[in-house]
Amino acid sequence: MEPLLTIAIPTYNNYQQLYWCLCSLTLHTDYPYKIIVINNCLENASRLETAVENCNFDKIEVVHAKKNEGWIGGINLALSMTDTKFFCMMNDDVLFLPHSNAFWRVLTEHFNDPEVAAVGPCSNYVAGVQNLYDIGTTPLITETSLLIGFCMLVRTQLMKDIGGLDDQLCAGDDLDLSIRFLKMGKKLICNKSVYLHHIGQQTGRKVHPETWDSAEMQETSYNQLIRKHGVKAWYQTYCGGWNLVKSTVKSLEGMSEDDWLEERIKPYKGNGAVGMNVGCGSRDVDLGELRLIDLDIAKTGESGVGGRKFSGAEPEIVSNALSLPIQNNGLDFIIALHLFEHLVDPLEALQEWKRALREDGHLFLSIPDHNRTPTTMLDCSHVHAYTPLSVSRLLESDGWEVHNCDSLSWGVIVCDASPGKEAE
Repeated sequence: MEPLLTIAIPTYNNYQQLYWCLCSLTLHTDYPYKIIVINNCLENASRLETAVENCNFDKIEVVHAKKNEGWIGGINLALSMTDTKFFCMMNDDVLFLPHSNAFWRVLTEHFNDPEVAAVGPCSNYVAGVQNLYDIGTTPLITETSLLIGFCMLVRTQLMKDIGGLDDQLCAGDDLDLSIRFLKMGKKLICNKSVYLHHIGQQTGRKVHPETWDSAEMQETSYNQLIRKHGVKAWYQTYCGGWNLVKSTVKSLEGMSEDDWLEERIKPYKGNGAVGMNVGCGSRDVDLGELRLIDLDIAKTGESGVGGRKFSGAEPEIVSNALSLPIQNNGLDFIIALHLFEHLVDPLEALQEWKRALREDGHLFLSIPDHNRTPTTMLDCSHVHAYTPLSVSRLLESDGWEVHNCDSLSWGVIVCDASPGKEAE
């Protein structure tokens, strides 16, 4: 059967993950497609050829670019070679799960509606309503204002008619493409019944380690898009592509995560208390008169860790969460927000935090709730999964007194515990 779909995969010196991508794609999905791999790095090109050959799939074409065309140039190059009905731009760091045979069929069926311009799946590492966190808060099939380019299917002729991706942009080509389609009156569809695992930001951070996805890069990209389309179009597309419910949804007790933390630290205000924000990243926790020590393993300006890994860290102290530079019983409270699930040895952390806390001190944790979402699939750096019950049992087994351990309605565990009389 002649291919109906061309899958374009730009790559740069990422042979192992490309091999995983191609193997999982060809082994686990069933559809009349062909694959074009755009090699943007001519060094060790033979390794790429070997990776492709080892996939044992006869409809893969490798195009060695004369120079690094980047993502946009690579996609446009593949588009110029495409004659299939559908076209998919796809990252080289994605993995298809077993039993994904219907993946492409489910997505391409949306093009039966002539007003649909582009379609995308659900994933663990993706912005907007396509993110796994939004399962249960929006319908499985959602019309959105924003689709992310890690795996975006489009009508080939429509893509050619609009001239492909804008090669004048430094980034944000998927946001730009979404705006352009919406201006044409077309629809963008996210189908969350289809899942694609995404490792995330592999090539960008390798090629541009100092600037990739930095605040400066994002600002430059947004300014380019605003100059091109205007503030209103940029804002409506970008913000409309996110399910903002999760920033305003209240828990069963009528509290958001920030509300919960604010209530817990209120008794410390005005009495000279000292606390520590472990794994602070760039998060600004407003504690008023309280003394808060920001600690992170990342240096100022570097990507944070744990739940703060997407932004530049702004620590007061650079240190490991398992070795706090604090004397015994020196802290009134410790805040660890979206960090605990990233720690390989949580008991070592609890013992260290117990040492640093006063006997009547408090530990305030927030952790993804595995009862609500498969948390280890959300992020490969999540090395443990937790439920409110498992968190309580872990803390109690180490001698902590658990005062409160609940799950907010959008899937975050919040826990308040004290070290108790066993603290040294």
